[in-house]
Amino acid sequence: MPPNTLFVLINILKVSPDIAYQIVRSSYKPVHRLNEQEWECLVLTYKKSFEELVVEDMYKERSVNPDWDLNHLVKSCRKGIWNGMSPELYTLFWVLAPSHLTVPKDAYQDQIDEIQANINKLEGEKGHDSKQNSKADKEIDKQKRNIQILKEEMSSQNKEKEKIDAF
Repeated sequence: MPPNTLFVLINILKVSPDIAYQIVRSSYKPVHRLNEQEWECLVLTYKKSFEELVVEDMYKERSVNPDWDLNHLVKSCRKGIWNGMSPELYTLFWVLAPSHLTVPKDAYQDQIDEIQANINKLEGEKGHDSKQNSKADKEIDKQKRNIQILKEEMSSQNKEKEKIDAF
């Protein structure tokens, strides 16, 4: 993506920052694969995107409470943001996806168990009808492939999470 993509999305197209960050997230290399110079460039990009946010245009129609001075609130938050949070943490927050932080092993195992129960049911329903057995065997093979896919996905996600943890 061009280096000014966030600026264009946020300040010209008026996409809210959280959505703009979600859009560009997949265009960056994974955090653990960035060299120091790439990381510094990414941090600078996110820092500038926050600092260059044109608050008046972005939020003038969005105030929920008419008594709030949203412009003042956002501007005052902008002044102190780097006192309470480093640009690196801000960047990490927006660059990482939930899958980088946790692997839902229980959810994967529940799916695998459910598929295995279905396989067991299909095997138990087999009888003397070869046509019906052939159909059941095809479904069993399909379900076994699904289990293998889930196991590989969980393993891959776990390896990716470990790399992020090591970062």
